[in-house]
This record gives sequence, C-alpha cells and structure tokens, in this order.
Amino acid sequence: MPFAEELKQTLMLARDEAHRLRHGMVRPEHLALGALRSPSPAVASVLQGVDRVEIVAELERRAGPGGAGTQDRFDLPYGEIAKSAIEYAMREARAHGEAFVGSAHLLIGLLQLDGLPREVLQGSGCGVEQARAALYPTEHGTT
Repeated sequence: MPFAEELKQTLMLARDEAHRLRHGMVRPEHLALGALRSPSPAVASVLQGVDRVEIVAELERRAGPGGAGTQDRFDLPYGEIAKSAIEYAMREARAHGEAFVGSAHLLIGLLQLDGLPREVLQGSGCGVEQARAALYPTEHGTT
C-alpha cells in the first residue's frame, strides 16, 4: 500500500528525531515525534484538544538522549517495534479502504502497541477509539 507524501515526510522527521536524540535506530517514540510535527490536517484532527507541545516534551524527556549518535540519519534502521507500528498503520488504512497510508494511520498504529507513545498519548486523552472517531467521523456518527 503506498505511503502518502505527508507520511513520507513524517518518517523523515522521525529519522531526524532519532538522529537528534543520538539514538542508534528509529523507535516508536521517534515515529510519534515525527507525526506530532507533521502538518497533516488528519493528524491535527486526531490530536484536536491535545497539547502537542506537552506530548513532545514528555516523549523527549522519557526517551532521553542516546550515545554518540555518529550514524548518518539516512542510515538509521527502523527498530522492530517501529516496523510493527508502520505495519499496523498499513492495516488500518487498508481496513478503511484508504488509497494511501497517512500519518494519522501511523498514530493509530502507535496507539495499538504497548509502549511510550501509547502511554503518553493516552495520558493526554488521545486513545485509539478517539483517534478513529476523529479520522473516520461518518463511521462513528460524529459528523
């Protein structure tokens, strides 16, 4: 399933975050940070009413700095859990008949996995059902 241009940008932002934090691979928290910085209107809808600045600060604080981080950001591999989040995003888009996988699907994928992004997002009031209701309002009777 093809990735929307805005998801490609989000994935690049995630690599930037991993590199900036000096982590040796792209992890779910980097994907979340990339999505939180995405200009995607769908992401904005999913995160409506949520303090993005607070979530970013909490993710960065809890992820902490890594080691030397000498690797080029383009060479950073995706960790297994990050790959799983992307796979969940692809399933989410496919299940709803979407033509492309977007950053909002990635957020839903992250919310389906145990880990730091889900914990921080849910703690801020953004759960998988709320995200789906925002992304698919006609399916949830919220139009």
